Amino acid sequence: MNNIIRLLPKLLDASSGNREFAESVARIAWTRGVGEGLRPHAVPERLAGNTLVVAVPDVVWRTQLRAMSAELLTRINWIIGRDLIKSIEFRVDPKTVESARRETPQTDPEFAQRALNSVPVEILAAAEAIHDEQLQRRFLLAAGAAMMRRQVSQT
Repeated sequence: MNNIIRLLPKLLDASSGNREFAESVARIAWTRGVGEGLRPHAVPERLAGNTLVVAVPDVVWRTQLRAMSAELLTRINWIIGRDLIKSIEFRVDPKTVESARRETPQTDPEFAQRALNSVPVEILAAAEAIHDEQLQRRFLLAAGAAMMRRQVSQT
């Protein structure tokens, strides 16, 4: 996974400013930056301009994460290799958090296939820069899952 993290700035450059790709990168950086303890309680939903919108299960989590937002922002942008995200908005949305806990490409083969089918061509092309097949698949699954969540939140 560390190899894919090091590739994120190059992949962003190769995507030529594609917003969906930038959003996928932001989600991956969030997942990596927050760590195992916070990951099940805070789900990145979308990148709105330079604001990362993150779903949390309740007001208590929102309050705690707001207090940590400067540190999280620094970590995420360091992982991305640039200041892509200027702020984080924590939104109470227990349904989104619960849904993300249940549906993961790693545990559900049907979900994995739907996620891979959701990946835009530009992201597929940029992912070709990842030479490790397992890392490339993980990256594409994360990008596809992000695209699916985005589609659901827009409906």
